[in-house]
Amino acid sequence: MPELPELEALAESLQTTRGRVIAAVEVRSPSVLKTYAPPLDALVGDAIEQVRRRGKWLLLGTRADRTLAIHLHIGGRLRRADAAAKVTRADALILRFADGTDLRLAEIGAKKRSAAHFVDGDGSVLVSQLGPEPLDPEFGVECLAAALASHSGQIKTVLTDQQALAGLGNAWSNEVLHAAGVSPLLPAARLTSEQVSALHAALRECLAAGIALARDDNYLEKLKPDRRAYLRVHRRQGEPCFVCRASLAAIHFGER
Repeated sequence: MPELPELEALAESLQTTRGRVIAAVEVRSPSVLKTYAPPLDALVGDAIEQVRRRGKWLLLGTRADRTLAIHLHIGGRLRRADAAAKVTRADALILRFADGTDLRLAEIGAKKRSAAHFVDGDGSVLVSQLGPEPLDPEFGVECLAAALASHSGQIKTVLTDQQALAGLGNAWSNEVLHAAGVSPLLPAARLTSEQVSALHAALRECLAAGIALARDDNYLEKLKPDRRAYLRVHRRQGEPCFVCRASLAAIHFGER
């Protein structure tokens, strides 16, 4: 599933849609649309005014104070295209702009979990339960310590709990824990102050680096599977560690 770095890079890329007037909307796969009021046709004549990420959500705010909120889940892709470009079977929702360009939400996964919600206001109703953003300047070591202290689960589980910390999933929690030198099996509430500090630094460094890497090659803008070659440990079991050169081992617990 796409996580904070890839989604932040995608939100940056989609800033080019700001100011564009929506001339038409096509829902090619009705299951992708999770709301019915206001009607999606209300987007016609409106314009994208703001694009931002919150957690794993992309929020496209309009001039009419409405929000198209998109969650890509595992198989979702969101790409810009010329209106004349061939529409694929994967394309589930298309915004057609008056300037002859499109924004296309596609679903390449078998489970069809991508979701679009069209709501009044800024979309806060959809993201109100999310935890803090790890790259927020105000999210210091003390904030991380407080978040971890209130959870009894393993640190890996807490890092991927969207109500504890927004934006991380399986891949980037692996990257962060490896960089911090913290076992994924440790109870979150029992981390030492040194481990919490190392984890906070790793969050900042890994996620910032991930955004930079995703800017250059973001699979979310292509109709292709997830092939993030820049990840240093995730899905690299059996390969040599970049730090110590030992063979990387995988631990599976729960659904991860």
